[in-house]
Order: sequence, then structure tokens, then C-alpha cells
Amino acid sequence: MVTSNSQSVPPGKLAPNKPADELHEVRRRLLEVAMVQFGQAGFRGASTRAIAGEAGTIMSSITYHFGSKHGLYLATARHVSCLLQTWMISAFASATSTGSTQLKPPAARRTLHRALERAAEVFNGEETTAASRFMVMQQADAGEGFDLLHDQAVGPMIDIIVSLLLAAVGHCIAEDEARVISVALFGQVLAFRLSRASVLRANRWSELGPGHLAMIKRVIANNLDAILDQIVEQRSGCDTSHGVGASRALP
Repeated sequence: MVTSNSQSVPPGKLAPNKPADELHEVRRRLLEVAMVQFGQAGFRGASTRAIAGEAGTIMSSITYHFGSKHGLYLATARHVSCLLQTWMISAFASATSTGSTQLKPPAARRTLHRALERAAEVFNGEETTAASRFMVMQQADAGEGFDLLHDQAVGPMIDIIVSLLLAAVGHCIAEDEARVISVALFGQVLAFRLSRASVLRANRWSELGPGHLAMIKRVIANNLDAILDQIVEQRSGCDTSHGVGASRALP
């Protein structure tokens, strides 16, 4: 249990007799617990008393670090956005460093595969359960937390997927169509988290194990290749110099 002065301290000022590293640790624990609580109960249903208690501190710590329950909620949304960016950065590294619009079709396809594979791992891994549930709850509320998540993490991811998709098919489709396809591709990844209970029941799985995740990633990869190949085969103006399916995912 972390002890502290019972009086609230104005944000931006150090609490009396509290070293900075201890204050940072309290803040970290509050964010981790809030991510779980807000993800399970939403903003209205979550209790600041329960959050403080589970974090091993007192309620005035929330006032000190975040100003209010609303401030804690927004800070949690920013925290989840940062986690998503950290988890996904390796998948998008080649696109962001080279510039997705400059990638050749095979390289763009490979990067798309890595991005969706990594997204499947991120949104279906046990270590990301709390963050994923928080995201699901924000989808339902569609409030300020959703705005932060979308603007800082999910939106930029979709934008990169759109650019990669256009590069992978030689820019032979309009951006609005590429955006719809990108949302559909990303949506199939999210579906296995958003509908976890239905996925387990429909597949007669008791839990999502490594073998199941590998199967999910394989299906997503095959779907991506099928979509890209169909676009290249059916649309005029596609850059087919590298051949249809030149950078297909490994079976």
C-alpha cells in the first residue's frame, strides 16, 4: 500500500516527501488498473475507488496525477495508444522508413503481410488483452477515448495500410476503394478479438492457443493474397511487371 498525504496536490507539482520514481510508479499502476477497469465497465461503470485500491494507493493520487476521473480516462486512452504504436512499430518499420508510396508492389505486399500478421498477434495475444478490451469498449462508447485511440493509433495504422495496398496493386484503384478494402482487412483481424467468445464457441475451442493463432494468421494472409491478386487480374492500369502473386505469403 502506497501512503501519501491525504490532501490533493495540484497537478504538475510534486507531492510532499515523494521521490519522483515512486510517483512515476504509482502513476503507472493507476494507468494499468484503469485500462482494465475502463475496459470492463466503461467510463461510467468504472469506480475510481476500486482503481485506486487495486493500484495500491489512495484516491487523492488520481487527483494528483490526472486531475479527475475524466482525466484518468483520457490518460488511459493515450496510454493504450502508445502501447499500440509500440507493439505495431516493427510491422510498419519498412513502410515508415522508406515511404509506403515508394515501395515496389512485391515489397509493399510483403510489408502488408507483416503488418496484418503482427496485428493478429497484438490483438489476440494474452499480454494485450486489457488494451484490446479497452479498445472494444471505446468502440461501443464512441466518445473522447475512441477519438484519441483513432487519431493517435488506429487511424494512422489504417492510413499506412491504405498506402501499402495502393502500392501493392500499382495504384490501379481509387483511394476510397482502397480504404474500404483496408478497413475490411484490418477488421478481420479485430473480429477475432471483438467476437472472441463467438470465435471460440464456433470453432469448439476452449481457448485460443498458439496453433489456433497460426491458423488465423494463415487465413488472413491467404485472404490478403486473394484480394490483391483479384485486383491486379481484373483492373486495367495495374503494375503487373512483377507478376501476380510475386510476393505471396508462405503457406
